[in-house]
Amino acid sequence: AVEEAVNKQHFLPEDIRCSDDTGCYHPWLKLPFANGCTTIECNDTSGFEDAISATKGVDAIIAVLGLDQKEESEGHDRSVVELPGNQAKLVSALKQAHPNTTLIVVLIHGGALALGSVAQDA
Repeated sequence: AVEEAVNKQHFLPEDIRCSDDTGCYHPWLKLPFANGCTTIECNDTSGFEDAISATKGVDAIIAVLGLDQKEESEGHDRSVVELPGNQAKLVSALKQAHPNTTLIVVLIHGGALALGSVAQDA
């Protein structure tokens, strides 16, 4: 189940290893990995528990958020500048679950983004 979700992501290196028991990780980086959101739209929160579980006991959490070409491209203007879907809620859930862990947010976007609670949680 975990491997199937990860294989749908086009930006992951081919050598990411996944199992239902250990989650996903890169063998030489030794970084746990979980998709808190399975799409940029992040319309549901079903992956939040996997992300919270994968980040238990780590020194720092890196959350990669933002937009893709479906959300933002030349000639495709957005009507809102907030992060799509539940991306901000994912950051809040991670911060709430791990309040003493450093939370780093990497934003991928080309235009303006209103961060709201994300700026406070990271």
